[in-house]
Amino acid sequence: MLALSVLQLLPDVARVTGGRIVLRGRGDANADVVAGDDHRDVELSALRGAALRAVRGRRVAMIFQEPMSALNPLIRIVDQVGEAARIHQGLSKKAARALATSLLARVGVPAERALSYPHELSGGQRQRVMIAAALSANPDVIIADEPTTALDVTIQAAVLALLKELVVERQMGLLLITHDLGVVGAICDDVVVLYAGRVVESGPTDDVFDHPQHPYTRGLLASMPSRAQRGQPLPAIAGVVPPAHRWPSGCRFRDRCDVATDVCASDPPVVRVGAQTVRCVLAATTTTGGPTP
Repeated sequence: MLALSVLQLLPDVARVTGGRIVLRGRGDANADVVAGDDHRDVELSALRGAALRAVRGRRVAMIFQEPMSALNPLIRIVDQVGEAARIHQGLSKKAARALATSLLARVGVPAERALSYPHELSGGQRQRVMIAAALSANPDVIIADEPTTALDVTIQAAVLALLKELVVERQMGLLLITHDLGVVGAICDDVVVLYAGRVVESGPTDDVFDHPQHPYTRGLLASMPSRAQRGQPLPAIAGVVPPAHRWPSGCRFRDRCDVATDVCASDPPVVRVGAQTVRCVLAATTTTGGPTP
């Protein structure tokens, strides 16, 4: 939901109630964006109509979780990949096809597959088509929603290596949504941990992984398989995520937290612990010399 709100792709039953989404975020946000103006800060949440369409695909592109449902089954992949370039760069169909073919080759889809339909490709190839389509207008940021879901381990590794290489090559930002902490550790500079719709911890990936401050983050990391635990049951976080209409007062994780106290029933403060930001009462007492959780 958070990622979909960036490009205003939320379902009809959802709405944004507060906050700002700023692309670049280095100065004063300016909502009067026009196509081709790629150097100003843009408050995406304020865009409407043509201004919003000028940003979608051009400055911010998205790789959806399930390519089979995101790709149009009736259109050849070469035309789907080149669509953003035709819309945002005014390319002819022939020029867009040439660009799409080169992008498909860059992401490892053979040229003879360019005229295929989505159902004629493997899952890994369809995901590569989605990556090529996201690249076609050379965006500033790509949002990747679980890009390796339903792929086998070998294909997962190849897709992630490709994404990492392309980000460096094209100097793009990458917002990666995933439940796989191994993927986060391998590809991300910074990590944001969310629970029940709230950010509970954020910071440089190495810092968060080496010194997790929030009980939920510690539980997630502890549940990762390791050689030291071979043959032993994996640690698990008790309970389940509560539904949105029944979130507990105060810290939303407190009913599942093994170190929660009565003070956790109050709204937790957001505190700094080194380079990390943590939403936890116990982390706050730790930073002020109180008891260590």
